[in-house]
Parts: sequence; C-alpha cells; structure tokens
Amino acid sequence: MSASKTESIFSNVPDDGDEGMRYQIIRTGPKGIKGPIVTSHDPLGLYTHWAGGRTLPCVKKACEHCEQNVSRRWYGFLMVYSIKQDRQYLFEYTASAASTVVQYWEKHRTLRGAAISGERQGGRPNGRLTLFLTPPKSEAEPLPKAPERVSLLSQMWSVPLSEFLEPQSATKKQAEEFIEQIRPTLRAVNE
Repeated sequence: MSASKTESIFSNVPDDGDEGMRYQIIRTGPKGIKGPIVTSHDPLGLYTHWAGGRTLPCVKKACEHCEQNVSRRWYGFLMVYSIKQDRQYLFEYTASAASTVVQYWEKHRTLRGAAISGERQGGRPNGRLTLFLTPPKSEAEPLPKAPERVSLLSQMWSVPLSEFLEPQSATKKQAEEFIEQIRPTLRAVNE
C-alpha cells in the first residue's frame, strides 16, 4: 500500500540541518565554571558588536555596525562536553581569557581533552574572566566528535556561511595566522 499525499508530509525526524540550534551556549557565570572537557582541537573566535539588544558578528565585508562606529568585542568559541549531562555545548570566552587558551594550544598543539575551569573576578556576572585548562588524564574516556563551530555560529546568527569563510575552509594555518593577528590585542588585555 503506498502512502497517500497527506501522509507523505510527515516524518519521524527532521531533515539534516533543519533541527535548529542544537547546542546551548554556555558562559562562565559569577560562580565560575568547572568540569567541561574541550572537544575542539583549536581556538576560534571573532569580533562582535552589541547592536539591537543582542550580540552580532562583525562581518568584515561592509559591516553596517562598523560603519556606524559601534564598538567591537572579541569572543572565542569552543565545543565542550559535559560528562555529567552527556551533552556538548558551545562555550563562549572573552578576549581576556584568550591568552590562556592560545598558550595551552601552542604548548599541546590541541585543546581537545583539556578540562576547563574558570572564574569571574569578584564573583560578578561581568567580572574579568580567568580560565584554566588542565591536560587530560592519561586514560580519559573517548570524547564525541566536535561539531563545526563556524557552521553553528552561522546558523545561530542567521548569517550566510559565505560571510564567515573565504572560498576555502579555514585551515590550521589560517587559525595560526589569526592568532598572530590578535596576539597584540591579547597582550594589551593581559597587561
């Protein structure tokens, strides 16, 4: 028996890519954060603007917020895994914490497996963020594969992926070049 036209509009699951933003964003709150394990291999971040009551990406090609002299802030994003919740999250960190992430990455050549803990200065919601990364234990459990962060951010902000990427995908070399570009900012923030 073939399905009628009415039945064919139903399915058990949505098509790939249609399920919406599946990964909750987590940040370090006033009480700090402890425990998530990084599933990303490398640091990734971008400049953003606070406009229209929300954070929006600074897209270098004709950024309307730059043209309006809206200040920019850099945020980094890592995929992290909570063993307790058995779930991955998109972890946001600030420019003031980026040097810790970059130094760990340069020393270990990967962030994957590192445990994150962090605190806010004075226990305030917007206090200066300090992060700590601890290397994995030698016999750590296998971690889930990290989803592609650029695609997640593109989806989250409803910005076409082409606005974020050059014609080719970002490579480790491009990530290293990006780190070199922001290194003076990181030094200034930490002084």
